[in-house]
Amino acid sequence: MSTDRPSMVLDARTPPARPGALPAGVSVRVVTADDPGLPSVLAVTRIAYGDPGSVRALARTLTEDGTVADIAGEIRHGRRVVAGAFGADGQALAGAHCTVDGEVHTVGTLPAAQGGGLGYEVTRAVLGEARHRGQRHFHLTAENPASARLYARLGFRAVPEEGEAR
Repeated sequence: MSTDRPSMVLDARTPPARPGALPAGVSVRVVTADDPGLPSVLAVTRIAYGDPGSVRALARTLTEDGTVADIAGEIRHGRRVVAGAFGADGQALAGAHCTVDGEVHTVGTLPAAQGGGLGYEVTRAVLGEARHRGQRHFHLTAENPASARLYARLGFRAVPEEGEAR
């Protein structure tokens, strides 16, 4: 299996992950289509992957360019689950997405909030909501060794890539 970006799966036999401790003042929730936090959660995940700018400015851009409306439509029609971690001031700190086919993607935490378990908790929230809606199998590609360790703690296991020995 590719060790730099392993494909990982989680199936119905794996019990839900246990909750971790959140930093003081931080809450995690599934974000609905009409949640005012949706634009900032989408912005945080983009910033975590290298997009420049502030959460506020990028959230405004994503709203103006229709991205927020598109994702809200997917949420409203049951094609996507989004979760966010929010500070006591309501600022989004981390976010995660899961699509209807069980693909977990775009898990990201603001650099200043990394290391506090927020990526774990938003991913756990997305998985829990998707399971509640009937999804039983999940898949993802871990972007780096740290994310592979996080996903393993949630119960994901690495799978050999096509053509590799099992």
